Amino acid sequence: MNSERDLATLRAAEGLLGGTQHVDGKDFMDAVDNLTAAQATSRTFVAPIDSSTGVARFSFGNHSSEIAASDNATLVLSTDCDGHVEADISGDRRNASIRPGTLTFVPHGLTQAYDFRGSTTNTVVSLNKRVFEQVVEANCGFSSMGVLDPRLQWTRPAIQKLIEEQFATMTSGEAGWKLLAEANAIRLAVEIFRAFGHERKTAKTHAALSQAEISRIAEFVDAELGCDFDLSALAHVIDRDVFAFTRAFKAATGETPHQFVIQRRLMCAKQMLANSAAPIAEIAYDCGFSSQSHMTSTFTKHLSVSPGVYRRQVRS
Repeated sequence: MNSERDLATLRAAEGLLGGTQHVDGKDFMDAVDNLTAAQATSRTFVAPIDSSTGVARFSFGNHSSEIAASDNATLVLSTDCDGHVEADISGDRRNASIRPGTLTFVPHGLTQAYDFRGSTTNTVVSLNKRVFEQVVEANCGFSSMGVLDPRLQWTRPAIQKLIEEQFATMTSGEAGWKLLAEANAIRLAVEIFRAFGHERKTAKTHAALSQAEISRIAEFVDAELGCDFDLSALAHVIDRDVFAFTRAFKAATGETPHQFVIQRRLMCAKQMLANSAAPIAEIAYDCGFSSQSHMTSTFTKHLSVSPGVYRRQVRS
């Protein structure tokens, strides 16, 4: 080990004694390698091919990390997880409950700091900015990499599947795996552009919402209930212009996007009150309400009963 790796090992070991691991890295994959050096995780790690794409899968518990800005974007699929993360991405502070099957994306050039409590297994794909540049150059329908934003805890089945394929490809050792991995990296970049709504808009911008699009929005909202997302994030889920999205959504559903989100939060709260022993304040936070009092007032306004009374009624 070099001196930097020795320091990382020492810091991780000291943190582990207190129940929390701490790891730094030059990029996300380097941080994974440092975490492994402290023997704090189980992992499979494949270094990037010519710095273009790499993969890792690892499990960890309470964890904090600081990751420097690099030329690599980070795409994480979380599974077997139960926890909460507070993130600082180049000064943009966010928090989210980590749910199984959800994604995290951070573009290149951004610093990352995480404080995680709980346990999770993560499959990580590292994508160099050159991969996105190749997609932009090959397809004028996509914007530049610079317009992509960080996103915590979202879903996109096509991307989830490609992450699993990339991990299987790069760990297989079969003939031709490097070529296949490079092709998969391009496919992932394309799907990321699609997921973030950076395809050029056509007549679809003003078309009515389909049931499939409404289902995709519901899937996104349910996955990110604990996060602070805005109207543009909902519009991007189905590649819509944000200014036309609200009108199209209300025409299709009979309610505004804000009303739709409130109903999904209330549905989540009802399910947790009925099936979980968690305190009401914790349920409020997990369902995206700013406080227990916020959930109580919203719950009472829409359902004519307080969360506490509702819990006693459904359990009696």
